[in-house]
Amino acid sequence: MAAWHEVSAERIDLSVRPFVLPFSRGLKRFAVGGVVATAGTVGLRAVLVSLRLVDASGETVVEERVGSALRSAKVFLSADPRIGFYRYLPSQEGVSEFEEMFTLPDGVLCAGLEVRKFGGSDGVVCLELLAVQILQ
Repeated sequence: MAAWHEVSAERIDLSVRPFVLPFSRGLKRFAVGGVVATAGTVGLRAVLVSLRLVDASGETVVEERVGSALRSAKVFLSADPRIGFYRYLPSQEGVSEFEEMFTLPDGVLCAGLEVRKFGGSDGVVCLELLAVQILQ
């Protein structure tokens, strides 16, 4: 089993800014895990991870080419260009842990990710811990 690599143990208020993590190389199979703390009213989909997806030559992936394969991998494309390709992370009021595995379709690599607050609630969402496990 591949080891988890802690990439942030700093408390980051996602209500203010997303947490941005570039990868040194494109990843095809990986997992993201961590801890999120919320205060105030937030929805069940208050947190998401945006993926920066590229092809083997480093060009940005366009949905038309791989949309159905990405949807099968539970990766969706937002109409908001700031979000792009994404997956919701489970969240609830208080402290919650998450672990999401990603297996991208052939020809698609993840060059980085952003963990961000989603939705217009006034609640506070903080990333307490983030770790990545490289599975390829």
